[in-house]
Parts: sequence; C-alpha cells; structure tokens
Amino acid sequence: MKSKGVIMDIRIPMLTVVVLLISFGISKAQLTGAQSMINDVIDPTQSNSELRYGDKFEGIGGTPYLFDEWMNGNVVIKSGTKLKGVKLKYDVYSDALNFQDPSGKVRILSKSKIMSFEITNPDVDRDTLTFEKYELSGFKGEVFCLVIYDGEKWKLVNKIRKYLTEKITTIGGYNNSKSESRKFQKVNSYFLIKEDGSTIKTNNNKKSLLSVMGDQEAKLKSYIKSSKLDLKKESDMARLVQHYEELLN
Repeated sequence: MKSKGVIMDIRIPMLTVVVLLISFGISKAQLTGAQSMINDVIDPTQSNSELRYGDKFEGIGGTPYLFDEWMNGNVVIKSGTKLKGVKLKYDVYSDALNFQDPSGKVRILSKSKIMSFEITNPDVDRDTLTFEKYELSGFKGEVFCLVIYDGEKWKLVNKIRKYLTEKITTIGGYNNSKSESRKFQKVNSYFLIKEDGSTIKTNNNKKSLLSVMGDQEAKLKSYIKSSKLDLKKESDMARLVQHYEELLN
C-alpha cells in the first residue's frame, strides 16, 4: 500500500510579501548608493594599488601600511557624506587611502575628495583612529594626520611617515662581500594646531611641549608630576594638552 504524500498549503499574507519586497529594494538601493559614492572617490590615475607596487617591495622588511590587515572604517567625503562600514587600509609610505570593494578588488581613493577617515582597530589604545587632512610645515600640500587630541581651541596630531632605510654590511674575507638589507622605518612627527589654523611642531617630551605652553609652565609641570604622565605615550600627551586647555578657560 502506497503512502500518500503530504502537501502543505502555506499561505503568506500579501501585505507581508509587499513589505519584504520593499525592504529588499531599500537595502539594495542603499548598497548601490554607497558603492556609487565610493566609486566617485576612486583616483582614476591610480585605480589599482597592486599596480603601484607590484613586487617592488619584495624582500623588504616591514610594511608600507599602517596595518597590513584590512580594517573596518568610515570615510567622510568632500560633500560631507559619511560612508560607513567600508574596508580600508592606510598606505603610510605614499600617504594614500586604499579601499577594498565587495568583490575583493583594491582601489586607491583620491585624497583631494576625502575630508577625513576612521579606522577601527581593537588592538590599539584607542578603538577608533581618526585621520584628518592638514597643511604642515615641511610637507607638500595636505597630508593625512592622526588626531590625538581634538579640543575646542587646540588639536594635537601625528603625521606618521615611513621611509625605506638601507643597511650595507661588509663581510670580511678574501672577496670582502657585502650584505644589503632594506626595511621600512616609521617616524612620528607631532604638531599642535591652534584655533586659527596655525601649526607648531613639537616632540613627545616635556621640554618641547612646555615650550609651546609656557604661559602655564609651572602648573603643567605640577600636573605632569602628580598625574605621573609619560609623554612618550600619545595618550598622556593628549591629557597634557587637554589640561592646558582647561587652565586657559
């Protein structure tokens, strides 16, 4: 005797179907819109960052990037629109921002069309690293700077750079052979930015910072001592500048 198959009659209300279709359409439109906006920011002269380097740095120690891994981030473009949740990688060596599209292709974004960007990284002191563009003495045009402190009248930023260094070691012997090694070297340059936009170069030490904020030197020295600040740390540099602003108010 053959068993009869069971046919289930599932009926979905028409209103539910309409809502689902509308939701899908909105999500698709949002994705398409975000992708369209990021496409408008791509640098057409250097659309593929892999073509920029290729195997140029093969065998060289270190990395030209701030982080080798792709990080989640946000980009604020010139119109003021914030593009959220995109994959970013900051190329410190070339001062360029790379973007990875959903298909995995890597593109370089045009610096002139970017106002700022954020990178989320849970492995550093601050979960979110914010970079803004500034014109600084000793640099050509606007450059991306890490914002360490953002106050009402003062800002403290770090212009991170990477250089290629070369070390040649002579090995004694009959032929006097030479061994050559190259690696990326990271250099931090700190600047204080005043409310009027003027910039002052400083260093991560007490003498340099107090030379800029000399009108409150005695109180700041006391604060550094009582708070046990280590001004080699960017977080403590930020605390000092914040305290200076509080003294001025």
